[in-house]
Amino acid sequence: MIKITGSQTEAKVFSNYPQETTLEQIKELCNQAFLKETKISIMPDYHGGKAVSLARPTIQLKDNRLC
Repeated sequence: MIKITGSQTEAKVFSNYPQETTLEQIKELCNQAFLKETKISIMPDYHGGKAVSLARPTIQLKDNRLC
């Protein structure tokens, strides 16, 4: 598992194979103010896209709802 910490939250990537460009995109996601104190999980089939990472992210909001 890879843990990425941004200024607003952190993400867990359930893979042991780092993809640097994609990890940078996920860190940028973790820096977004609207995601402050949420929990982000990225599935092992993650890969980079043109502007954002492509995977099946799960984001748990502060009120425990999942997106």
